[in-house]
Amino acid sequence: MPFNEELMRTSISLFTGHAVDIFRQASPNENKVDKRADILVRSFKELVATHYVALKKPTEYANLLCISPAYLNEVVKQSTGFTVTYWIRNQIMLEAKRLLYYSDASVKEIASQLGYGDGAYFIRLFTQDTKLSPLQFRRKYRK
Repeated sequence: MPFNEELMRTSISLFTGHAVDIFRQASPNENKVDKRADILVRSFKELVATHYVALKKPTEYANLLCISPAYLNEVVKQSTGFTVTYWIRNQIMLEAKRLLYYSDASVKEIASQLGYGDGAYFIRLFTQDTKLSPLQFRRKYRK
């Protein structure tokens, strides 16, 4: 299969984020507030990885973690440099790119698999995120 630069960049970005998490966990100079923040961020990322199809809103993840959406966003942004919405959308777009690259499913089918009943809305989100429509992305990277 041909080398896919966009998927590689996204994978490296996610790997770097996880490496930073591991480094922070290993740091002996953390105080209790930092440990709690790290636990929340780790829990949040695990929830996103398993529930991104059904849960799209920061409020839904905050409810699962029994904290306010504002606090979740504050902790995640302070720890990772990115908002809760970024992490949710990043997970969805990573899976969308994977499905576009490795499957022959239609864009409408992929949108449905990712929890979007409205294919046009999914296309707008994907295009906004990648600057390519889903079909353009598929054509460009499956050459």
